[in-house]
Amino acid sequence: MKTFFYIFIGGGIGSVLRFVLSKYMIQFWHKDFPTGTLIVNLIGCFLIGVLFTYFTKYPTPTIFSWLLIAGFCGGFTTFSTFSLESIVLLEKNQYSIFAIYILSSLLGGISLSFLGAKIASYL
Repeated sequence: MKTFFYIFIGGGIGSVLRFVLSKYMIQFWHKDFPTGTLIVNLIGCFLIGVLFTYFTKYPTPTIFSWLLIAGFCGGFTTFSTFSLESIVLLEKNQYSIFAIYILSSLLGGISLSFLGAKIASYL
């Protein structure tokens, strides 16, 4: 039962931080490009790479691994928003922005998860 509590707390913190960062990023970037979600997802991919690699050094999951990986990263990143924003771009016939968003999210996310894992393996 404690595990669920830690995931709940981490997820709540991650969700609120995602919301704040996403709304804040809109002020500084192109209004049609979903920069906030992209930045949040890329940061989350990097963090999950670091955290997963770090916590796999331990034989059993710790409280912090549940709190940070399943909770915080799970609440912080959002595939559903990514999907919805992609559909909106298609409906607005903004195909070039759609393509850039999809490619930068997927390639950037995978690359940053890999980079995070590599960095954590040297710690």
